[in-house]
Amino acid sequence: MNITGIENYLNEYIKQDNPQYAVMLKGKWGCGKTFFIKQLADKWQVEPHAEERIELQPIYISLNGVSSCSAISFLIKRALYPILYSKGAQVAKKVICGTITALSKSLIDLNKDGNVDDLSSIFDTEMILDILSKPNASVSGNKILIFDDIERSKLSTDELFGYINNLVEHSGCKIILVCEEEKLKLLCDQPDSKIKYDEFKEKLIGKTISFEHDLYSIVKSMSEKSGNKYLQDNSELIAKLFIASQVQNLRIIKQFISDFKILLTEIEPSKYDPILFEKFTQNVIAYFTISYCEYKSGDTTFHEYFQTFHFSKTDEDKNRIRSYEQKYNGILIKYGIQHSEYGIRLADIVYYIENGSIQNLQDILSANNILNGRPLADWEKLIQYAGLTSKEFYTTYKNVKDSFYRGEIDYVSIVIHVVGLLLKFNSMSISKCSTKYIEKKAIQQIDSIYVRFFHSTDFKNRIDVGRYGAAWGAMYTAIDTPELKNVLNYAIEKRAKYFKTLDIRYCKDFWEYINNDKAVNIGKYFNEIIAEGNATYMQKEVFEDVNIAVAAKAICNLSFDSKLFIKDFLEYRYQNHPHLLSKECDYLQILTEQLQRCTKRQNSFDRAGTSEIINTVINIISLR
Repeated sequence: MNITGIENYLNEYIKQDNPQYAVMLKGKWGCGKTFFIKQLADKWQVEPHAEERIELQPIYISLNGVSSCSAISFLIKRALYPILYSKGAQVAKKVICGTITALSKSLIDLNKDGNVDDLSSIFDTEMILDILSKPNASVSGNKILIFDDIERSKLSTDELFGYINNLVEHSGCKIILVCEEEKLKLLCDQPDSKIKYDEFKEKLIGKTISFEHDLYSIVKSMSEKSGNKYLQDNSELIAKLFIASQVQNLRIIKQFISDFKILLTEIEPSKYDPILFEKFTQNVIAYFTISYCEYKSGDTTFHEYFQTFHFSKTDEDKNRIRSYEQKYNGILIKYGIQHSEYGIRLADIVYYIENGSIQNLQDILSANNILNGRPLADWEKLIQYAGLTSKEFYTTYKNVKDSFYRGEIDYVSIVIHVVGLLLKFNSMSISKCSTKYIEKKAIQQIDSIYVRFFHSTDFKNRIDVGRYGAAWGAMYTAIDTPELKNVLNYAIEKRAKYFKTLDIRYCKDFWEYINNDKAVNIGKYFNEIIAEGNATYMQKEVFEDVNIAVAAKAICNLSFDSKLFIKDFLEYRYQNHPHLLSKECDYLQILTEQLQRCTKRQNSFDRAGTSEIINTVINIISLR
């Protein structure tokens, strides 16, 4: 039954005079049934009318952890207490006196002095519960009791059945049981239970309703009811990202909303331009939603893959990255959400989830591009085309298109962005460009950037392709088109080839021109970060394209002590990175042969030092 159907049925149920049965609302833990029933109970609240009468309101009670019937009674009394006193002590006295025998009335001070001490003792008895079971002219309204989490109570089936059944049969109460039915069944069907679940359900439950939740509407409503302007303004975005995550547990969103509101207390919005701050908070809200959905559902390492480099990733890692992109990129692009690096980084959000704070938050804010209001380039304005007027769009579009065709773009990542935008507008029939020509022109411009800026100090920035799927704080558009994939792959491969050339040159320079100073510092030399910046040389191949014969001759000319540094380095390298042995075994074999050849011309002392390396390499090769 859908949400509307459930609401209609329960509205009719509570109108019945004495239904003599309870209704069960069942659904998975965290699916939103509690949120739904509490909202519905709010709608059932009765506006006060008569001054001398108490209007009963729906009573919601969670039985989570409740271990006795007296504990349930206490919870009901606690819920009734503020209802009784909603009109003052005198009305409360009148109501309670209507439930007490004549013999007991002498205990009550009925003068109108406003003294409530006498009533306090009555509240500690069961008499207050008679309001639900005995007619009373001073009480009106529906006797609605909602028992939630009944599968998490510690009562036996017999006690639970007896207590609720008494309210149904003898008190005429409208009882709604909210639970996860499969777990309740397991609780009831214990060996020592006198009443099994089927009997419990047959005798007590007149209608079972499966809660088929409208997660989108519930999440949107939760955000709108948060009391926070930024969450309210972005309620649609939060709901769409939550649905995309495929998470079913609404408690995750409740925690996100609570934690985000706490985070905002550490930021002073008045310090920033209101429009820029709204854009910043939208970015943060988007990635906080994603982070909470992924992390709280068990994927605690998602931030190491989502919006990260594809370089040096395994096929399994790449598939994982693509799965995140497929879930979220469409929504992020639609709302013009910039890359997470331009708001609060995913790693910092995960730290917040784990520790309740963000390290160096004020430094992050001070350096933030969004808050600092960097002027948008024309291509960036086009990414947010939905917010442009028709005139603004066509003027901006012409500027970007002309600049692209004239080959005036100076950054590879911007070339990719423009290609995506042109392809996007093609698909929307806003413009008409040859897709093959766009692809060809893009590759020409990428090659041109390498030539024009090869000697510039910011060359590495100019050939950057960004984190996969985004650059300059914005997601690439038309990411799934074959043309954009071709351009992106070309840029990635060309960049990787460039960096590989630098790495090969670095290693060749070491091995072919090794001296005692280099040998002594070999550990430091190969623990440097490779040109691409995602690993150290120790983790990569270091012999590719090296002239091994030249290297062997240089090694033989080292001092004995320096040769021992080479020996220790090789031992450490292949013990700690054994996967590299299969890639470098042929180089090591050649190195051994060349060193052995060199030893024939060495004196016994120098030969002994060289033999230390030879024997070590032979042992390493044998481990393959």
